[in-house]
Amino acid sequence: MIESVTIDNYQSHRASRVELHPGVNMFVGQSDSGKSAILRALRWHATNHPLGDAFKARDGAPTRVVVELVGGTTVVHAPSSYTLSHKTNQQQWSAIGASVPDTVLRTLNISDLSWQSQMDAPFLLSASPGDAAKATNKVADLDRVDIALANINRMARDARISATHATESRQQVALALSAYRGLDTRLARCAALKKAEARCAALEQLVARGEDLLLEERQCRDRLARTKDTAAMEQKLAALEELVEATGRADAKVAALAALLERAASTQKELVATTRQLHKLEDQWKSNFPRVCPLCGRTT
Repeated sequence: MIESVTIDNYQSHRASRVELHPGVNMFVGQSDSGKSAILRALRWHATNHPLGDAFKARDGAPTRVVVELVGGTTVVHAPSSYTLSHKTNQQQWSAIGASVPDTVLRTLNISDLSWQSQMDAPFLLSASPGDAAKATNKVADLDRVDIALANINRMARDARISATHATESRQQVALALSAYRGLDTRLARCAALKKAEARCAALEQLVARGEDLLLEERQCRDRLARTKDTAAMEQKLAALEELVEATGRADAKVAALAALLERAASTQKELVATTRQLHKLEDQWKSNFPRVCPLCGRTT
C-alpha cells in the first residue's frame, strides 16, 4: 500500500509531498491546483508513460516521482530509470525504454484497472458484457486459469511430440537389434567350435604318436630280418605278432584319426568363417552399443 508520493523537480530543488492514509483518500481544491498532477505522477510512475523525460514540471524541468510504500520500500522513477530501495538493499534499472521492470510492477501491484480519470465513464457500468467479464476475471485473477490451461496444452503438445520421438527411436533401435537375431545361437556355436578346435589339437598329438609307433614297427621288422637264431626268432616273432596286432589296432586308430583330422579341417574352416562373422557382429554391436557387453548385456 502506498504511504506517500513525492513529486520532485530535482533541478530546481523543489518537491511536493503527499501523504496517504489507509482507506479512501480525497483531494479537494480549486481547478489547476495540482490535484490531477498527483494522479498523472502516479500513473507515470507505474506505467512509464509518457516515455523518457516527457513528464515534466510546469516550468519544463525534468521531474522524478518518489513513492514510499508501507513497510519501508521506496521506488524512485526518474526519466529512463527506476530505483527500488528496501532497508539496506537497493536495485537500479537504467535505459529501460518503454517497459517497467517486473520487480517494480510486482512491488507497486498497480494494474491498468486501477486508473479512473475524471471524465471516464463509471467503472464497468458502461462497459460491454465482454469487457466487464474480462475486467472481473482480471480482478479475481481468473486469467491465471487461462494461463494454466495454455501451459497445460503446451505441456501436452510437448509430451505428444516427445512420445512420437520416443516411438521413432524405439523403432530405430528395434530395427538395429534385428541384425543381432540368433546371436546367442551363433555364440554357442562358436563356443562349440572352440571346443572342437581343442579336440583337433589332441587328435594331432595322437596322430604324431601313431606315426612314432609305425616307425618303431618298421625298425622291429628290420631287426627281425637280420636275426638268424630260430628260438630268438620265435620269441621275436611272438612279440612281432603282438606288435602287429597292436599295429592293426593303431592302424584303425590312425584311420579314425584321419577321419577326425578331415572333420577337424572342415571344422577349422567353419570356425574361421564363423569367427570372422562374429568379429563383424561384434564391430556392429560396439558401433551401436559402445558401452554394452555383447555377452552379458550389461553396461560397462
